[in-house]
Amino acid sequence: MKATSCTRASRSSWASKPGFRLAGSNSAQSGAFGTVWGHGAYVAPDWSADWLHREAVALTAIRTDAQRGASNTLSDGDLAAVQTRVRDEMRRNTYDETSGTVKVSKERAQAIREVADHYDGLFGTDPKLAKLRDQYAMTEGALPDAENRKALTAFFFWSAWAATTDRPEEPGLSYTSNWPHEPLVGNTMSTSAAMWSMASIILLLAGIAAMLWLHKGDAHELEAQVPAADPLLGAKATPSMKATRKYFFIVIALMLLQIGMGAITAHYAVEGQAFFGLPLAQILPYTVSRTIHTQIGVFWIAVVRQGAEAAEAGGGRSVLRAGVRGARVDRDRLAGHAAAPRCRLQLLDRQPGP
Repeated sequence: MKATSCTRASRSSWASKPGFRLAGSNSAQSGAFGTVWGHGAYVAPDWSADWLHREAVALTAIRTDAQRGASNTLSDGDLAAVQTRVRDEMRRNTYDETSGTVKVSKERAQAIREVADHYDGLFGTDPKLAKLRDQYAMTEGALPDAENRKALTAFFFWSAWAATTDRPEEPGLSYTSNWPHEPLVGNTMSTSAAMWSMASIILLLAGIAAMLWLHKGDAHELEAQVPAADPLLGAKATPSMKATRKYFFIVIALMLLQIGMGAITAHYAVEGQAFFGLPLAQILPYTVSRTIHTQIGVFWIAVVRQGAEAAEAGGGRSVLRAGVRGARVDRDRLAGHAAAPRCRLQLLDRQPGP
């Protein structure tokens, strides 16, 4: 048996490594590839599921070779016995809380090393994995530092171990409730997960039905009539409108940049490292385009806020407050004229003053 450190401190240190984010200080590849337990970016696979499957396949091959021995063939019963042994071995919880270690057999340790070597080459520069890197939209040498790659594979192992190992006193249920799905190790949907899924769907439908029933008797509002002429044709730009004009152009530009980066990021899922044949990933890797796409929204929202403040300074009222407090509903007009619009909104544009 082999003891592998798996303490709380070790898990924390793995997660804090630059390799967990797949972005080292000496690497231009900021951002993330793939997911862990479903969280992250979605071009590359879920690494916890990928490790789990690869380890199960590797351990099955090792156990099959040992079971075969000098014979060249195995019976169906022998193969079933190997699969059962692999499933039981990977689900057995061997974590020792006193020493903070997980004990594994030498055969499983060999399987772990094989999978770790695969990831070391994948995030490194192994030429045999160049095609796979292209499919994952990964550039060569995504993690150039060997220590970061070692820490990353340790973290992947832990995430897969937690996804398949039975909880204490709860056989057949892993720490992640048997997610991800992996029949080789018995990771299938539990009865409780199926029951709660059905219950949530029933409660959702019941809530929608109750809402419709409660509001079915409400009087319908009068339909708004289309005005004879466009009310905006005679509109004149107010001081606050003029003050926010440049902010609108900036926001539009930032939104177009976000859309463009999103298109490039999505296209990497098709060509991996190219954009319609152009090797764009050499100057704009997937992680960079994805980071820009996801973060640029913060900037244009901030510009919108700055524009609102500019409107307040130039027109005497905040656009944000005017949208709420400046709305006036002419109820008397609505009551007296059935053909009138439902309400008349007045966005007041006053100069500073009481």
